Amino acid sequence: LEQEAEGDMQGHAGLQANADMHRDQLASTTKDLLSCEDEIRTTLESKTGVQAKTVDLQHRIDSLENSAVSLRERLVAARRSSERVARLREDCDKAASARLAGLDRHGRELEARNTQFASQRGELEQTSSAVLATKNAELDRR
Repeated sequence: LEQEAEGDMQGHAGLQANADMHRDQLASTTKDLLSCEDEIRTTLESKTGVQAKTVDLQHRIDSLENSAVSLRERLVAARRSSERVARLREDCDKAASARLAGLDRHGRELEARNTQFASQRGELEQTSSAVLATKNAELDRR
């Protein structure tokens, strides 16, 4: 019986050692599990923060793209306006040149008429002087 009791004690000591080893493994595994859970929680929090930043950045990108579209539209409108202004300026320059050319031509025509009138006046004065001289001569003869 003593031998059996001693064998049981040795078996019990072996089981106790085995149980202690399993308890140590359980404690170590529990510690590792808690560490992993903390890491997972931290990573999820970080992921949530990154997702929030990504959403914010996407909104900013969308806003900037909308602004870019608006600016492109305004640029196209400004170019069209600039082209219209250039065409209007060109039309005004052409009209002013045509008007100046017309005024120059009219001025030359007036000068030519003035010269013609001066010539006709001279001829009329000569004719008038000749008529007066003839009338005076007739009056003197009478």
